Amino acid sequence: MRAPKQLGPNGRRLWRWLDGNFDGLEDHQPLALELCILSDRLSEVRRSIEQNGVWLDGRKNPLVDVEVKLHTAFARAWKLLGLNDDPPPPARPVGRPPQ
Repeated sequence: MRAPKQLGPNGRRLWRWLDGNFDGLEDHQPLALELCILSDRLSEVRRSIEQNGVWLDGRKNPLVDVEVKLHTAFARAWKLLGLNDDPPPPARPVGRPPQ
């Protein structure tokens, strides 16, 4: 099954993984799509935290709380799909890490 167009790189990668490892994806497509969207958003938030740091001007970066909420939603959707194994590891970012 083809990955929906609105997905980013991590979401498409997860969709392909689900398509190859999850029987009955067609029956759970809305939840699987939500899981993949969450994966994309979590990746974007983590990338921003990596670039800007956990602390901004002596205060905690508000995206840290967003990351926790997205991770919780991702884990909940993962379990709702009936997947008991850990999700596949995130893809490594392309290029050199920031200095």
